[in-house]
Amino acid sequence: MDNLYIKKNKLGDKKLIIILSSALGVVLVAAIVLAILLINNGDGKDKNPNGTPALSATPVATEEPVKKPIVEDATTLGERFNPPEGYVKVDVDSGSYAEFIRNYTLKPFNSVAYYYDDKTGSYLENKEASKLGVFQLPTALNRWMQCADSVIMLYAEHLYAEKKYSEISFTFANGFVCDWMSYMQGNRFNMKTNKWELKAEPSDTYETFQKYLDLVYQFANTDSLARDMSSSPAMDDIQIGDAFVVGVSQLQAVASAINPDLDIKYGHAIFVVDVAVNKETGKKIFMLAEGNTPATEIAVIENPNTDMGVWFEFNEVGQFVKSSESGLPWSAAWLKRFPGQK
Repeated sequence: MDNLYIKKNKLGDKKLIIILSSALGVVLVAAIVLAILLINNGDGKDKNPNGTPALSATPVATEEPVKKPIVEDATTLGERFNPPEGYVKVDVDSGSYAEFIRNYTLKPFNSVAYYYDDKTGSYLENKEASKLGVFQLPTALNRWMQCADSVIMLYAEHLYAEKKYSEISFTFANGFVCDWMSYMQGNRFNMKTNKWELKAEPSDTYETFQKYLDLVYQFANTDSLARDMSSSPAMDDIQIGDAFVVGVSQLQAVASAINPDLDIKYGHAIFVVDVAVNKETGKKIFMLAEGNTPATEIAVIENPNTDMGVWFEFNEVGQFVKSSESGLPWSAAWLKRFPGQK
């Protein structure tokens, strides 16, 4: 009995020795592997998973890359033109007139702006208009759509798209108020009586709306537009959708003081299509566009100061020059806004 116990005990000791030896071997192998890793990688903290040295210092923030002034393949006004370095575009509300203008579709870059030639009844290239950004009009250029009418068209198209029919109303040069609600109900303008007459079936289709605008274009001008845009914002409050509207007599007075040889026959209207603000000073700069007389497709205006590209700013007396050819200063005093403009 004692001999049997002794044999079993010896067998147990042998098994224990084998187990301990195996465990010691595993630990030894692990230690060797760890030593090799430490030799190759130091403490394991100075290299990233790709094997390249990791930065121990705090990374330095890189400046945001400067955007190209003009993105030639962009299809909308807002995407094609970027402000100068140090400026950011102002925010616009969803569904607002400002958003409508900023998202307006442009013709392909370097497209010409056409004007309607009354003598031939054809469309010819306006060689004075910039090719950087020509608006893609919703319909063919109307022979009546001149500078003031371009402002009217954009605002009316926005209101129609938002179904704000009761706000679509413009004044003729003779004072007649031509509102879309009356026209869509079938009323038509009688030039002899200067009143509405019921002559058609009610219709609010886009085709009918275009006929309404044709009527407005024929009888509105810069003077009547100035009355409709009755708000006169301060130059520091300039917004997308505002317009500089000036009558022929005012332009003639300015021209006579600058260049008596200038032949001013018409008033004019140009409008603000984007605004940017300096991130440090808060100073605003703005982009402009215009139609013209005779009827011309709307085009973004290039600043004669080439350092500014398509952006303008007021000088210390609230003026800017939009054309090096005429040299006429445009004044913040001519800035107008539709009363309900949002």
